[in-house]
Amino acid sequence: MSTIHPRVLTDVGVPMRDGVRLSADIYPPSPSGPAPGVLCRTPYDSSAEEYVAIGTRSAEAGFVGVIQDSRGRGDSDGSFRPFVDEAKDGADTPTWIAAQPWCNGKIGMTGSSYDSWTQWTEAMAEPDLLTCMVPQVMTTDAYSHFFYPGGAFGLAALVTWMQTIHGRSRQNITPVQYQAAIDCLPLSESSRQGGHDSSRWRQWLSNPDDGEHWATYRQEEWASLRAPSLAIGGWFDFFGADTFRSFNAMRMEAPPFVAENSRLVVGPWIHPAPGVGPIVGEVNFGPEAEFDLAGLELLWFRRWLKHRDGDGGEDAPIRIFVMGANQWRDEHEWPLARTNWQHWYLHSSGNANTADGDGTLSPSSPTDEPVDTFIYDPLRPAPSCGGGIFLVT
Repeated sequence: MSTIHPRVLTDVGVPMRDGVRLSADIYPPSPSGPAPGVLCRTPYDSSAEEYVAIGTRSAEAGFVGVIQDSRGRGDSDGSFRPFVDEAKDGADTPTWIAAQPWCNGKIGMTGSSYDSWTQWTEAMAEPDLLTCMVPQVMTTDAYSHFFYPGGAFGLAALVTWMQTIHGRSRQNITPVQYQAAIDCLPLSESSRQGGHDSSRWRQWLSNPDDGEHWATYRQEEWASLRAPSLAIGGWFDFFGADTFRSFNAMRMEAPPFVAENSRLVVGPWIHPAPGVGPIVGEVNFGPEAEFDLAGLELLWFRRWLKHRDGDGGEDAPIRIFVMGANQWRDEHEWPLARTNWQHWYLHSSGNANTADGDGTLSPSSPTDEPVDTFIYDPLRPAPSCGGGIFLVT
């Protein structure tokens, strides 16, 4: 196996079309010479351990790892506008990479959560620049599945994310600070309590309905895709259901080459980092849940960036971890064609308002049943136990 070159090029200025320079760390392989690039663009800390690991293992596998700070983040110039500038910056960066003497013109992308969004925007903005990608745990419709899921403002997730993105690590946010931002009324003042971008926060709040404002926050031009993707999702991820929705849309609307060669893996993982182990909350899914995501990713890059036959891509399009049986299974569609669809209904005799109440769930159709009522205090909401988790605080 080749080893990483001892000299990593840090804080390399990559010029954007408007003159702003974005910082990138370059991890060259050894021996030197033109090689495919593996790009990760992030608004988080590009010098953090997880990003150093991406760059290092890319170089060790014979690729040029490129880890770039998003506009206005880390050592990059400009102002950070979440989701807004990633399409054009994501197009300018691969253009620059492909022109460098150390790159052979082939480029793959990787990253999870927001780093996955930067992949989708680049793949759809300038599709011919990208050879393949590995998007992990992220929606392609941020309005419907992040900012206003189900039509309601995603307060808890957005407060957590904005506090993280604006300099307060989750470890440094005290419960009092977090709760103050959650409880603050009016919501427009929550940003002052949370210490995050007030102008952006108020823009999101003042545009509750889907419309022109949110066009940038939706990347679903499936027909423009040219890069096969290895999509990664988690059963307990905040974007779990949307991972399936996006994958199905891609298979239906993308060109045949992309639709037929893209793959999806879904395991018992939470947001943002899948594949870290078999334990989720209080549940241990056993040794079968261990998954070498980094190894699978490198196989994907070898196949598409180095044309090594047999390095992945010949298996079923979907691989899922079946909880309970605790085993991996290959499938060809989702929902499964053999699904036994049933309708189940909520019932009550008028006292289904507590865990010890008389509510039931059955396949019988509802009849003339009494109404249940309960007192709700918005400052003391019912806690979430499990389900789709965004960030663990």
